Amino acid sequence: MGINKFRTLFQPTATIKGFRTLKDATIVVDGSGEIHRAIKGTQSVNQLTSADGERTQHINVILANILERRQLNIQEIWIFDNPESNVDKKEELEARRATRAISSSKARAAELESLEFFKFEKASAELNAADFHKVQKLLNYLGIRWTTAPKDVEAEKVCAALADGKYVLSGDTDSIVYGAELTLMRSFDRAKKGELQIYQLSAILNEYEITREELVRISILLGTDFNKGGRRGIGPKKVMGLYDSTELTPEEQRVYNLFMDPVDLKSLKWNEHAPDIAGMVDWLVQDLSFKRDRLVKLIEKRIPGAT
Repeated sequence: MGINKFRTLFQPTATIKGFRTLKDATIVVDGSGEIHRAIKGTQSVNQLTSADGERTQHINVILANILERRQLNIQEIWIFDNPESNVDKKEELEARRATRAISSSKARAAELESLEFFKFEKASAELNAADFHKVQKLLNYLGIRWTTAPKDVEAEKVCAALADGKYVLSGDTDSIVYGAELTLMRSFDRAKKGELQIYQLSAILNEYEITREELVRISILLGTDFNKGGRRGIGPKKVMGLYDSTELTPEEQRVYNLFMDPVDLKSLKWNEHAPDIAGMVDWLVQDLSFKRDRLVKLIEKRIPGAT
């Protein structure tokens, strides 16, 4: 999700291999996006489960990623979407589900079910409160600050507002348009696994000689989560020549305001806990059926002496 064809129109400012270049940095993490990515990118959505059948593969992936960054002394702040997601995005999600349902007609149902990517899409589309709760509990044990976006505000918008020179880790290009100066996005190319693309807002604005306000207009014409499909007949090849002469409709103006209106950061309620690695190990082993020896080995590899 995010801005339609954004990464076709705008190229990354820089590309790095993994997080080593970001040693000692602070990253604001789009938590909801990371959970989706962790489930979608797992080799099999059916392998890792707890004794009661709840999936845990996303916990395994997220823990490994956090420990890798912790070894590099990278500090993290996580932001999650509000469970009472805003009406605009809820309608967009429903529309996407309906589109998937139509395309998955009876004639193709058996074929689609046999494809691994379809299983991944189904898994990531069916996230529930328990999936988020487990990750948030994991963050508490690791001593990582996290919060939930206010109602009717996207997590990416809060990430951008909190960044203030920090990196935002997100799979959603919305964070760039919301004003994040430095956004980290993983490469689409599976052959470049581990590669991170850096989108620097000021560099994009300078290269195309546009303002952020104009970037928002461009994004609306291309299409966002709030105006699916954008303006008919305007795509990446045409938008740069039309954005300044195309008047926004009242609905598009409303979307423009959603991107430009500031976030009340004082309303955020933070969850902060002292690290408890031993408690985390016990919880993962006893409640989520992790193998203690393998878990301790993973932790000690990244943080010697932690257990």
